[in-house]
Amino acid sequence: YDNHAGRAYVIKGGELGVGGSLDDVGDPILDPPSKRENWLGMSLVTLSLFGDDAADLAVGAPGFAGGNGRVLICRGSALSSFARPSPFREIRGDETRDEIDHLGRWLAAGQIYGDPEDDLIIGAPDYHGIGKNEFDTGHAWVWSGAEAPNWAEVTRTPEATAEIGGTKPFQRVGRRPALYDVDDDGLQDILLPTRTDSNE
Repeated sequence: YDNHAGRAYVIKGGELGVGGSLDDVGDPILDPPSKRENWLGMSLVTLSLFGDDAADLAVGAPGFAGGNGRVLICRGSALSSFARPSPFREIRGDETRDEIDHLGRWLAAGQIYGDPEDDLIIGAPDYHGIGKNEFDTGHAWVWSGAEAPNWAEVTRTPEATAEIGGTKPFQRVGRRPALYDVDDDGLQDILLPTRTDSNE
């Protein structure tokens, strides 16, 4: 949308009726704070962060800043009362990096740490280091939702609760993360699919 700036629409099912164009049925509509190439809306997940009844929204904008990427966090309470809500929090990459990581290309949310609040996983499968053997190794960061009230207006990935990095070229850790209670202990576990060593 708008020369790759991107856009996210919230469509309320109870009010949808017979449908219509996105601009007619979207309420609210979330535009990126800047009109640069953001790819806003490439990933999106709902989660509960702030202890109220409204579901909050995390929206990936992996095209931001030339492909460095970012994730915008919107309070659910704001989404219900504003036609053009402003992001409440923002997560960006390490400010010492100037790479095309596409942070926020994939998102997942669930309860990893056992707190009432959901936790957020941000994937950047295009992440790579400086060596030829670090190309597209990928990276994923885990953010504890219990800490969300303490997040700064702009928070950086080094402040994440945990991080998981790839070790081989084209492993692309962070692509399509999923959460599932594998060991039946009441906590969700993180599933991170990767590319195999074989060209097959």
